[in-house]
Amino acid sequence: SLGYYEQYAQMAARMFKELYFDNDPTPALTTISIEPTYDEATHKLAIKGSGQLSEDFTTIFDSTMGLTVYVTEDSLVARQLNQGTWVAGYVHDYVVRAIPSAYSGDAITVSGQTSFEKDYTVTLNSAWNPEKMHIVALAHRRGATAAAKQVINCETVPLLQTGVKGDVTGDGVVDIADVNAVINIMLGKAEQTAAADVTGEGSVDIADVNAVINIMLGKAEHSDAADVTGEGTVDIA
Repeated sequence: SLGYYEQYAQMAARMFKELYFDNDPTPALTTISIEPTYDEATHKLAIKGSGQLSEDFTTIFDSTMGLTVYVTEDSLVARQLNQGTWVAGYVHDYVVRAIPSAYSGDAITVSGQTSFEKDYTVTLNSAWNPEKMHIVALAHRRGATAAAKQVINCETVPLLQTGVKGDVTGDGVVDIADVNAVINIMLGKAEQTAAADVTGEGSVDIADVNAVINIMLGKAEHSDAADVTGEGTVDIA
């Protein structure tokens, strides 16, 4: 058994249908940082969600926002219904396993605040594979209609945090490849990772690119966090 839960699947489907708006020009007025801690012995997962709020948030949106958190699993093999035909051996990714938050999102007070923080705990099924699991967090409006519930920002991180911070490609060296890796993540061409957040501010932006370049050029002290590619040194190539 894959541990499929119909109620979670239906809730997630309704949630994504309400929250997803393609080509939404609204700027992201909050960052999202996810810090998971997993106890392999008890299968308990603790999740800390936090972020920095823009001072323009309440001007553009409301005094509260919603935070919805999903725990998903990849590489689940099961049949898939495709245009009326069942396809055997289909590989499913991002299958919703648990929703630690409220289905419609937990209310986060924004008015008068510059940041937010929310903690969650959930016990995972022992049959699930933590190495193939992710945590997905959505910051969104909490209006009464679908149009008033659009996603403001989102973040996805692996459930198991491995490797050295800054080691995106895992080759042990900080060079031009690291700069390119961070730029691709910043532009949305690659999935964001905790390793790419060299400055530790909860998001990947131009500040992280500059941090890697400065260390590569010897203008800042070499650190593990700056070795984005993980090849062991900080250099041009």
